[in-house]
Amino acid sequence: MLPLDLFPVDSVLFPDGIVRLKVFETRYIDMVSRCLKSEQPFGLCLIRQGAEVGKAAEPCKIGTLAHITEWDMPQQGVINITVQGGRRFRINDVEVVADQSIRAQVSLLDELPREKIGTGFEGAVSILQKMLTRLRSEQFALPHRSDDVDWVANRLAELLPMENIDRQNLLEQDDALLRLQAINDVLQSTQWKPD
Repeated sequence: MLPLDLFPVDSVLFPDGIVRLKVFETRYIDMVSRCLKSEQPFGLCLIRQGAEVGKAAEPCKIGTLAHITEWDMPQQGVINITVQGGRRFRINDVEVVADQSIRAQVSLLDELPREKIGTGFEGAVSILQKMLTRLRSEQFALPHRSDDVDWVANRLAELLPMENIDRQNLLEQDDALLRLQAINDVLQSTQWKPD
């Protein structure tokens, strides 16, 4: 098991995904400072119950390591950070400390092997490629692996309009092909197209 500071938020971070966060609570500024000094990630988890501000929120059991790639302090008491998703983890034990920050003992989940996309997913790949072309490239970590099942499923899960709990369910899916199939089924049933 690995000790890890947790940051419960109202968003889901996928492996290789990029999220920008505005940190202003003292407990999380302290956490970010510790992570920057030690060059260690923290754990980003969707809030299962509670709120981002105030008392410690209850996180979902599966989260993603968040590696800080950029940071700045535009004003005293505010840090803007950009994080990139690393490996997924499972929370085994949680401790809420006096300042309402959360520390956990976690187990890292196995990295999914790279798997080439087979037939039947051309529409999903095409939608992702159109979305990537329209959006700024710095929103996505390089390299873009549009032939890899896990990478395509994760990017579509980040970009498609859906509830965070649905994103969380996709993050928790250990089989990348099943994750992509679930997304593909939604795309086909709704005939969703990027604007």
